Amino acid sequence: MKNILRFSPLAAMLAVFLFSCDSDRLVVDRDECLIEASYDVNVKEIINASCAYHPECHSQGSSFGDYSTYDRMMPVLNPQKFDDRVLIARNMPPDYADEVGGPTMLTTEQLEILRCWSEDNFPE
Repeated sequence: MKNILRFSPLAAMLAVFLFSCDSDRLVVDRDECLIEASYDVNVKEIINASCAYHPECHSQGSSFGDYSTYDRMMPVLNPQKFDDRVLIARNMPPDYADEVGGPTMLTTEQLEILRCWSEDNFPE
């Protein structure tokens, strides 16, 4: 019984410390987009250079979907698939793209622009 009483003030102080500090924490949303991404301003260049650069990819007439213009892309754009392939798996453009004159990877800045564009529901 003496051990419980001896540690109770310590436990009480620890509880006060833990719970009192909770409201003082600065909460930062690490996923907040700091870029205003839109197709016309900063996405079109990325799409044309990385997705619609070759007839076998996402250019006009492609069986994978035509991403050569905003109006052609939107009816075939699957937001979940876009996020999964481009932002999470990062396998778009595919590794073999350089064999047909395309890029092999998107830069960190390009990925951030595309992430913000996706999170804002793909504005034109």
